[in-house]
Amino acid sequence: MSQFKMMRDALVSVLPGPESVHAGLWLYRGCKRIPDRETDSEAFNAYRDELVSTICQQSPSRLYQLAFERWQRCTASQQFRSLYAQTLPRLFLGTGNSNALEASVQTSHSYGMPMIPGSAIKGCARAYAAKIDVGKDYLDALFGEQTGAACVIWHDAWLQFKDGKNPFVREILTPHHQEYYGKRDEDENVVEATDFDSPVPVLQIAVQGVFYIVLEGDPAWTNLGLQILKKALEEVGIGAKRAAGYGLMRITGDENPEIERLRQQQIEEQKKAKADAEAARLATLVPWEQTREQVLKGRPQGQKDFVALLKALEAGRWQAPEEKRAIAEDIAKRLKANGQWKETATKKNPAKDEPYQLTLKVKAYLQ
Repeated sequence: MSQFKMMRDALVSVLPGPESVHAGLWLYRGCKRIPDRETDSEAFNAYRDELVSTICQQSPSRLYQLAFERWQRCTASQQFRSLYAQTLPRLFLGTGNSNALEASVQTSHSYGMPMIPGSAIKGCARAYAAKIDVGKDYLDALFGEQTGAACVIWHDAWLQFKDGKNPFVREILTPHHQEYYGKRDEDENVVEATDFDSPVPVLQIAVQGVFYIVLEGDPAWTNLGLQILKKALEEVGIGAKRAAGYGLMRITGDENPEIERLRQQQIEEQKKAKADAEAARLATLVPWEQTREQVLKGRPQGQKDFVALLKALEAGRWQAPEEKRAIAEDIAKRLKANGQWKETATKKNPAKDEPYQLTLKVKAYLQ
């Protein structure tokens, strides 16, 4: 397809052929000899049809996939929140962009793959937030105002290529009332639409696939922004031709897998640091204190610490007289701290006065 080539003739014999072609360059810079639509509409339509068909055969290059993976890693910290959204089934992006063939689509400037501008994502979420009567203070914080910036950065959404489907898709629109939408009669009145108007097939490029959407900022605000955006994408949609059913999306995932991996890594590191700190603390204790910590760690759930230590003392966990006295003093402190140290019975039957009996047992080791 020589009329669409994007490499100078002098370089063709020197450089290897590209793995894939930049669709944006093809649409906006690669059309050198377009047939005149007014004088030769058949040639114009054939040229456009061939170009759109070629673009719709393009899949993301290895370079794009590496760049996407890098973007995932860059947005894997706690200051970012993300989600994955699947088109249902397709959406139109950038249809208002200037293009000689009237078949525009929004593409990444660097890689030529479909992208949803952050401004479009932000506008979609803001319109929905206003629709459900979110307060002005929240709107200003999430989306900014004329006198101040927002608390959230709404990044461009990248296409995630994972199912093997080409992201660009041929789409035919058939407006039936062209004059009604764009012309007026000799008296400047709107031309009425009728059932007798003929459809006018228009070739366009739609987009399909999963998009990776990222918000950056304070987690409290990004979480709220994502909740609003999810509802907006599922109920209203994004892009052009939404009234005709395009632009709706289904949320397929709430987090970047890299974020979850790093979160689990952070949890493991925190556990290890806590275990190392505990081991270092135990190393500073004398033997009877180390045994005390073992008893407290292994006691049944709900058992009071002084009860567990007294039972261990009576079971012979400490043998040396000085160790027995030391642990008895420790138990006495714990009883007093819990208001359980009673040297005088307060019940008629002292044998049923549990705090008094505990105190007597501990005092026996303090003699």
